[in-house]
Amino acid sequence: MRGRTVSNRHQCPAVGCNVSLPRHLLMCRPHWYRVPRALRAEVNDAWKAYLATCRGKHDHDTVLQALARYRAARESAIAAVNRIANAGPAP
Repeated sequence: MRGRTVSNRHQCPAVGCNVSLPRHLLMCRPHWYRVPRALRAEVNDAWKAYLATCRGKHDHDTVLQALARYRAARESAIAAVNRIANAGPAP
């Protein structure tokens, strides 16, 4: 990639969060634990399934399906943490 560097860090995707994270973490610890447990498990399971398809001898469509599952779980987790953040503190 000429003229472009790839960082091994990214910003937590929660709205208003400026925490810099290593690439292997989806979001900062406080925001991650605001994501419902079942959804956290789905993100982790989908990621592990995607990695397994990349390491094994799978056809391209299988890899893409696993990646799509992970991306959907990831986006759901980000949306969930942002909904919770926008709801404000509990009364």
